Amino acid sequence: MRAIITLNDLQQADTLSRYLQSLDIGNQIETTKVSDWADPHYSDIGYKIWVYNEDTLEEAKKVAEEFSKNPNDEKFKVNKKSQVAASLKSILDTPKLEPSRKEKYNTASLQAPMGPVTLYLLIACCLIFFLTEVTSASFNHEEGATLSSIPSFYSPIKKEMLFDYPHAFEIIDQIVADFGPEALLDANQFPKEALGLMNEYAATPYWKGYYDKIVEYLKRQPQSRKAPMFEKISDGQWWRLFTPSLLHADIFHLLFNMIWLAVLGKQLEQRMGPFRYILFIVLAAVITNVAQYLMSGWSFLGFSGVLCAMLAFVWMRQRRSAWEGYFLQPSTMSFILIFLGLMVLFQAASFYAEIAFNTAISPPIANTAHMIGLAVGLAFGRLNFFKSHY
Repeated sequence: MRAIITLNDLQQADTLSRYLQSLDIGNQIETTKVSDWADPHYSDIGYKIWVYNEDTLEEAKKVAEEFSKNPNDEKFKVNKKSQVAASLKSILDTPKLEPSRKEKYNTASLQAPMGPVTLYLLIACCLIFFLTEVTSASFNHEEGATLSSIPSFYSPIKKEMLFDYPHAFEIIDQIVADFGPEALLDANQFPKEALGLMNEYAATPYWKGYYDKIVEYLKRQPQSRKAPMFEKISDGQWWRLFTPSLLHADIFHLLFNMIWLAVLGKQLEQRMGPFRYILFIVLAAVITNVAQYLMSGWSFLGFSGVLCAMLAFVWMRQRRSAWEGYFLQPSTMSFILIFLGLMVLFQAASFYAEIAFNTAISPPIANTAHMIGLAVGLAFGRLNFFKSHY
């Protein structure tokens, strides 16, 4: 079942529906109300005409286009007798389940089990989080605050899955391996034997993102040294383009993302099929990860960039192809946009504070990945390639 037109006048909708019935084009009228408060037409009532049989879709669209140009044309006025005959014929010729195709999609979305790709992805994220936690370096209470944020003490798995692990960090790894973690705790007791490696570290630049360069420029500070980009990816470690999406900072970060993955991923996998669904995830992850790396450097992780792409995709498909049956309340999308908007405003405030007061208050949130994810989802939502395979 496909929608062909939405009219603001019930009488006009009834006239067009009757005319379509006289042409043996089965249809029904659905009353709609704009419930998205951000829409300028909020609370407006409309009358959407759905055509049952897609074989008659093109003819119905042509009729609807003619009607929208001249709804008062006499040819569209059908007498009651012929209308009743056409309606009876439509009822007899139309399968009983066909008019409820939209409802069938919604029912399938709610009742069908989670697809294997979504399930395995969810399990993989949880398993990777568990493994990175148990294989990270352990510290005593005093050392923890100092060392836990140093990349050299990350889990070996995390080091291999981050977008990049610059050579400068490998120099620190060598210091820790040769002289122990204590060498990094007290600068006054730093081993003289390690000074050569520390000088090498200080002389080895690594990419920290355009954000730092913009801050330096606006503060009229000397520009930092030119740093190599995509160090590990340039060495052939292409998996790093995707794998940061599978990493999570803490249990709350993981749970939040996995709940949304279960809700949105199930819908996308059901309608796209596994292969296009995997392609959607990989493309969204690579694009958002690259964008975040260019802005902030290597230090980011999480599946939320892909989730933002999923949210925007569902929102777009609801408006372009409602018959596909994607389920997302307008209030949910509004809440997400408000939340992301607040994070962007907070980031802007931090940026100003860093320029004006030399104080950064920015939270560790990958705002670039979120914004680019929304743009990717909107773009993919307009592509027929990712339409429902039903």
